[in-house]
Amino acid sequence: MTAATGSSTTIQSVARASRILVAVAGSSGGLTAQQVADRLDLGLSTAYHLLSTLAEEGMLSKVEGRRYALGPVLGEIAATIVRELRPPARYLRALNQVAEATGETAYLTGWHVGTITILATVEGAHAVRVAGLETGFSESVHARASGKLLLAFAEPAARDALLGTHELTRYTPATLTDAARFDEELDRIRAAGEAHDREEYREGVRTLARPILENGTVTAALAVSAPAARFEAHEDAIRSALAAACRAAQLG
Repeated sequence: MTAATGSSTTIQSVARASRILVAVAGSSGGLTAQQVADRLDLGLSTAYHLLSTLAEEGMLSKVEGRRYALGPVLGEIAATIVRELRPPARYLRALNQVAEATGETAYLTGWHVGTITILATVEGAHAVRVAGLETGFSESVHARASGKLLLAFAEPAARDALLGTHELTRYTPATLTDAARFDEELDRIRAAGEAHDREEYREGVRTLARPILENGTVTAALAVSAPAARFEAHEDAIRSALAAACRAAQLG
């Protein structure tokens, strides 16, 4: 069915599907078919068929409790916006803000083509750079704070797809290489709203990562790395600087 709008013609089913995606994105924990029908004034059968189609296309994922949450394809779209159109200027301003405030190396990380990728880095006045952690790096996500944070808040399908091809390689004695313990770590990250790399990727270096949120969805991560002793001495200040930068990024 189509409807004329001014000089253009819209397709009703596409419009409804778009509104469903926006509604699900703005929800906490997803929506049931009944909730979608009620919110968008749709028949339950219509809502169910639209939700099923969006799930089949990977735009939504069916989660526990017959609820629908954002699917892995939308993660790809979001990552493409951040990566291919370059990170939003406000994300880059936030990255520079936290590097200047802490004096340490700061990283902006997001999803790209099914992987978690460093999108940009900035060195602070006292920064010590970890070799290999450059823009475009997408390995070792289980051992890095930003990788763990984005995995923790990813849709289950996207997380499982990445971890299904990712070996939990040991880099230091602190690296988590047991799948069950790693799952517990992701649970802790979701509860805390931040992720740590406690010398898990490189001995002598610690990192803290916090999320950038858009309408309640984690779209990227900001992280700060520092030598372990200096990090421990200034952890509260680093956390505060990251929190302020993440707020600035998401406010636009």
